[in-house]
Amino acid sequence: MSMLLLVLGMATFGGGEETLLLSAFPQGDGTPVGLRFNAGAEMIPSAPVASHADSSRDDGTGCALFEVDCSLSEGSHGLVVIPLEPADVSGHRYVRLWIKTRPGAYYRLAVRDDAHEEMAFDGFWGTSSNLHYDGPWGTRRVCTEKDWHAVEIDLDHTVQSLDPVAHTTRPFDRIARRLTGVAIEVYGPKAPYAAWGGPRERFTVKLDTISLATRSLTPSANKTHKLPERRLPLMVGIEAHGTATIDFVKDQGLGNFVWIPTHNYVMGDVPWDHEHTLWDDIEACNRNGLYFWVSGRRGLGDRFRAGGGETGGHGSGEWYRPAELTAIADRGGERFVGALAEEMDADFIQEDLRPSFRARLPHIYGFTDAAGGRAAFEGELTRIRKRYHELGIPFLPTLCITHHHSGFRIGADMVIAELFEHLPTTELQLAYLRGGSQQFGQDWGIWVSPWYKGQVPCSDKSYWTRPQATVGGGHSSAMFRRALYLSYVSGSRLFVPQNIEPIYAPDGKGGFEPVLWGSELQAFWAYVREHDAELDPMVSLGILMDKDNGWEPPNLWGGWRIEERQWAILPTDRYPDGSFREYLNVLLPGFMRTEKSYEAEHSDDLPGYFAATPHGPFDIVASDIRAERLYKYPTVALLGGINMTPHLLGVLKDYVHQGGTLLLNALQMYNRATLLQSPDFLGAEIRPDIGSASRIHVVADAPGLKKAVYEGPRFSTLTIKLGAAEVVAVDDSGPGRPVLVRHGFGTGYVEPAP
Repeated sequence: MSMLLLVLGMATFGGGEETLLLSAFPQGDGTPVGLRFNAGAEMIPSAPVASHADSSRDDGTGCALFEVDCSLSEGSHGLVVIPLEPADVSGHRYVRLWIKTRPGAYYRLAVRDDAHEEMAFDGFWGTSSNLHYDGPWGTRRVCTEKDWHAVEIDLDHTVQSLDPVAHTTRPFDRIARRLTGVAIEVYGPKAPYAAWGGPRERFTVKLDTISLATRSLTPSANKTHKLPERRLPLMVGIEAHGTATIDFVKDQGLGNFVWIPTHNYVMGDVPWDHEHTLWDDIEACNRNGLYFWVSGRRGLGDRFRAGGGETGGHGSGEWYRPAELTAIADRGGERFVGALAEEMDADFIQEDLRPSFRARLPHIYGFTDAAGGRAAFEGELTRIRKRYHELGIPFLPTLCITHHHSGFRIGADMVIAELFEHLPTTELQLAYLRGGSQQFGQDWGIWVSPWYKGQVPCSDKSYWTRPQATVGGGHSSAMFRRALYLSYVSGSRLFVPQNIEPIYAPDGKGGFEPVLWGSELQAFWAYVREHDAELDPMVSLGILMDKDNGWEPPNLWGGWRIEERQWAILPTDRYPDGSFREYLNVLLPGFMRTEKSYEAEHSDDLPGYFAATPHGPFDIVASDIRAERLYKYPTVALLGGINMTPHLLGVLKDYVHQGGTLLLNALQMYNRATLLQSPDFLGAEIRPDIGSASRIHVVADAPGLKKAVYEGPRFSTLTIKLGAAEVVAVDDSGPGRPVLVRHGFGTGYVEPAP
């Protein structure tokens, strides 16, 4: 005999109210069991069935639980159908399932829409020890730990129908064909495994039964958008679920912080079930005096979007309803750091890869220029930030490409960068983070991903049995150590690795011990807990880019996104985007990995994930910076296209007057199509006449330059009419047009290059 224990939870979330919407009738005889509802589920067994419901059971979030015990003999088969009443409701519609089987039993999940007689199996099937995903069928979350599988079927997702004859898929229209049923089909051990076997009449659904559940964040209007400011300590920790794992953080000296992941994350060694809940995790954090955040969402928008090379960016919508979020904050108190919004700019870029992907977020991708791109992306971040702030929840967006400034600009409580995986160079991300923090005055932190080519490191394969956990796989401990200390001296205030597999392993004595990344983290925490003062990094060069600069490097995610773009959908120009990239390559030689470097195992560690800084570290700031925020940099260089507004010109004059050295190109004096003249500042007047040359002759001493001839690719220059400026270099044209001049202004210098 094998046993299926199915726990069903379904609720309406919004406006602070919850409505339980489940019922059951054993063997379809119309007799309600345990709970009072207006209709119910139908069990069509091929073996005796016992059904019961217990309203006292609760999953810790206010959602009641419903249980069906289904005893299946060897070779037997059973089906549970949960009918859904078609309805147009706002928010996210989903049904939550907790499934437990004995070894050898199988189950499949199915959905039905209001235009088809048959159930369309959603591609998820599994046993008590594994669960496989065969396609983007609409199941929202999957957690496969030990005997329990937690699944949420997202009823708003665009599902696909499986043709029972041809075994091919055809698309359903989005909610125009509304879902009307969810089914769980159960097979006993050695039962014939055939999705469409058995009599067709077993797919019986009553369409007038259960209203669709909604999930939305609709906070009350009387909440403030501005959270009270507070200073958090320096935080170090791990991603952890389960009270024993959280106790391990404190007992082994791994830090003072825990990242509580979503229950669909399939890695780790602790199941999500009624003995291992979110609330147990929070209680363990409080008991150990540990700070924590929870993963609140992944990506943009409010609807679930399956992710991958054939589907685009992955978006989750909100993981928690308002009542859950406020309960998390209340239980965590001062130790609750906030809600993590994972990989926001990554999703923004991944969703661009095909027009069909972008169509899933049409309100975001309607822009046609860089200013519109920034407005669209930051507008979406602002919308989500306000939603969290209205609930009193700190908003922590993960920005892991080149859009970190957007998180600072929209008022995130802390910007979190993701390092490694298949993401841009660490030193480049740190330049954006340091500069953003200097410009906007906010804290930032890092999460470090061990994933590399689908693997994470582990030290004991007999314990970490998932195929992704690999001895010698993922990113190395040495790389992790380097990322920790580089981020620390750059001013990071939070450090957390993703995944538990690289952190610990059995110690051979019945317990566990830190290994690999865990050993590095243990040593790091031992040092920084004694040196936890806020650091002000010593950086002598500030790179100032335009606030609308949305440049993104190529060859991300192992070649998934090959092209360089700006703001996800816009093509780059030879100038200014090309010059931006090439000057970055001078400061970080080889920082852009290539398709070839990715193909060779770990040949892109250095340069690639790390890069040398032959001219020293630099920060990247934006053109909406205040003058006093520039004062810390002895030298500021304008990079890429700049929209030189009168306000920005005033900021730069203030900076130079106070003793700074400014490097700029004459082309950066344009306000869109209008050339701004400032001969008192530049010591010259710019003329729109264009020349070209291939050699530069340095004719006067200047910092970092020797009197010599430099030859390279042919370049273009504007013509200037000299005023008080000193000529530093000329081109090889007949009269020797100036290509670099130097002019004192106040106590500083401006060095415009025509």
